[in-house]
Amino acid sequence: MQQGKLLTYTKSERNVYLVSMAGQNIIYNIIGAALAYYFQFVILIPALIVGVIMSVARVWDAINDFMMGTIVDKTRSKWGKCRPFLIYVPIPIMIITILAFTSFGFYGASIGMNILIVAWASIMYILWGMIYTVGDIPLWGVTALMTENSHDRNKLLSFARIAGGVGGGVTMLAIIPLSLAFGEKLTSSLGISAANGERWGFFLGALLFAVIGSALFQLCGFKIKERVVSSEKKPSLKENFITMKNNKPFMQIMLSGILGSPKMLIALAAMPLINYYFATKDPIMSFVYMVVLGGGMFIGNFTGMGIAPAMMKKFKKKDIYNISNLASALPFAAIFIIYLLTPRGLLATSIP
Repeated sequence: MQQGKLLTYTKSERNVYLVSMAGQNIIYNIIGAALAYYFQFVILIPALIVGVIMSVARVWDAINDFMMGTIVDKTRSKWGKCRPFLIYVPIPIMIITILAFTSFGFYGASIGMNILIVAWASIMYILWGMIYTVGDIPLWGVTALMTENSHDRNKLLSFARIAGGVGGGVTMLAIIPLSLAFGEKLTSSLGISAANGERWGFFLGALLFAVIGSALFQLCGFKIKERVVSSEKKPSLKENFITMKNNKPFMQIMLSGILGSPKMLIALAAMPLINYYFATKDPIMSFVYMVVLGGGMFIGNFTGMGIAPAMMKKFKKKDIYNISNLASALPFAAIFIIYLLTPRGLLATSIP
């Protein structure tokens, strides 16, 4: 894969990197697809509190990303700049992902229990976001260190988005239906209540996907090489902040991300809506609805990636970014509107 004298990655390294990207997205979608549902409909934390937890975490992420990026940027070790994080971070990510689906009971039992459950949920979710960022930044950043060839780097990033979409898509489709199926099996085989069976079912589902995702994620740290030597200069947090503040395009993109975060919260809320109100906690129907939603997202993502290069030749990148951001909120809003127009599931059957 070498071109001229430029150093670049091997096919084996490329394949390992793509597998690791799929693994990382497995972990991300355990949380992205299942945690809001688990909080609200398994351990019964009220929707308003779940929304507050996730909103606070999103705000903290904006600050956390900058700090964690500085830590990664200052790292120099015998393994390189990014590899140490790729070797060690998947382990705590796996542990915290599993702990996020570990509870001490159900919300509503007592005030003390409610405080404990909400505090644990908040700490685990925010801590997960912090640790995940420590692994996410090096995973994307290491591509600049794997090759001196910008064409090879861009090609690797394109494949990485596809690999991430596959890993994340499989998890999004399977995590809730499989956890519900585990719960039903435990309820019938152990003779425990349906509520406790479901709670343990989600724990087992998270455990299974977290172990697989973390193992795949960690491969990257052991198998790739950093060929591009990093600068010896280690910018401080203050220097990075000044650079960021003086970079107007970057500030605009960051502000756009913060203002656009409610769109991501809509995506999180869509999972409980589909699996509770549409699928009525039935594993088979949950899978069917997730195939419809996930299949649409999968097709949309790959269609978007396919037409993006042609659109960039015809339109300004800024215009494409703005229009696509506005348009991407419409499908998620439609999920809620369709339900209001044709209510189905537990909510509808509970109306006298």
